[in-house]
Amino acid sequence: MSELRRFRNHINGEFRDAADGRTTEVINPATGMPYATAPLSAAADVDAAMAAAEAAFPAWRDLVPGEHRKYLLKIADAIEARAEELVAVESENTGKPLGLTRSEEIPPMVDQIRFFAGAARMLEGRSAGEYMEGMTSIIRREPVGVCAQVAPWNYPMMMAVWKFAPAIAAGNTVVLKPPDTTPASTVLLAEIIGEILPKGVFNVICGDRETGRMMVEHPTPAMAAITGSVRAGMQVAESAAKDVKRVHLELGGKAPVVVFEDVDIAKAVADISVAGFFNAGQDCTAATRVLVQQSIHDEFVAALVKAAAETKTGQPDDDVLYGPLNMLRSMQGGRLPVLPGLRSSRPANLQLKGSGQPRPSRNFTALGLAHQAASASVHTTSGRRSRCSPNPSSPEGCRMDLTADPSAARSAWAQPVNGPSLTWQVEAWLPWWPSAGTGLWQHASHRARGATSVSSC
Repeated sequence: MSELRRFRNHINGEFRDAADGRTTEVINPATGMPYATAPLSAAADVDAAMAAAEAAFPAWRDLVPGEHRKYLLKIADAIEARAEELVAVESENTGKPLGLTRSEEIPPMVDQIRFFAGAARMLEGRSAGEYMEGMTSIIRREPVGVCAQVAPWNYPMMMAVWKFAPAIAAGNTVVLKPPDTTPASTVLLAEIIGEILPKGVFNVICGDRETGRMMVEHPTPAMAAITGSVRAGMQVAESAAKDVKRVHLELGGKAPVVVFEDVDIAKAVADISVAGFFNAGQDCTAATRVLVQQSIHDEFVAALVKAAAETKTGQPDDDVLYGPLNMLRSMQGGRLPVLPGLRSSRPANLQLKGSGQPRPSRNFTALGLAHQAASASVHTTSGRRSRCSPNPSSPEGCRMDLTADPSAARSAWAQPVNGPSLTWQVEAWLPWWPSAGTGLWQHASHRARGATSVSSC
């Protein structure tokens, strides 16, 4: 067995091990074998990272927005220049197909950084005015300070960008923790960014859930941001409330989809199957609960079964839609049947059943399509499963299913005459308008629950 690679924290412009030397193993999901170690950061490491970010904040804050913009543009250029290296590192650590990582993650990441580079110079405030005699009122947009950020394991590279880019653009400094199972690409980003930004502006510490808790509860950060489960968000909000930290919470998972009888079935099935199985279903917006109007239910289910059976899985270098599950614990509880010994690219076996039974653990799994009643409970597991149920014929009748927690995204599939009659009645939704030539009206919301902001997905 070859020697394991060693990932390290990046604090105040330099790489270092955890203060107490502890590490965790990092697994390649495609092989199930450890290939690296990462620091298991504790209180001393959190203190060091927070101190570095706090010391760097005044000088970074005081730069004019145009300077922040220049730094971010340099970061975007550097990521673009090292794109193939980032793709290889992300794929090895997450099991994602190389081709999809290259086409679906790098371009948006680079574009998002450049967007926030421009946004740095476009911060708005209300106009100044004399609303009381002898006094002028004005609202300023100012950086909050140090931001403690925790990224998720399903999109560690892209979510790192979503976390640090807007914070840095606004003049804040950052301490970012990647997930304990997928730290590789974030550590590489730290190397790239560390060659551009002043020391202490961007810091990365590896660790587990306890490390994240210490970051949120640390007295230095003025803001905590995480992407994770509703339970984790509730805990972060509770901890942050103790010293009135600002929070940004992107929470939830598993997305209900409502399909009306006037939909183009072939088009809807093609898009919904990809939305459900992309990234092995490890996505907070994965379309895995399908509510179909009774009149087309059987035809739609048959088409979705066929689409699922034809969906290919395999190794990251294969031409497939998805690779292995990143976390074996996603399969616990008998939810996903397993395809042992899978190496070659092939259509995934389909099992039409209400519940699965666990088999010997490997990360490659079959697609499961569970036929359940519309009143079935919603689970927040990540994995390759879609559930198809008949829904009532009226928009009001399926409202309960659409608003059932937890789900980060919802969509309605219908001709334009039906879509608005449903979606205008549901709070906190954001619209997707028809794609050219599809004849489909889509509507979705991406909810960040708790003390949140709302964003389109």
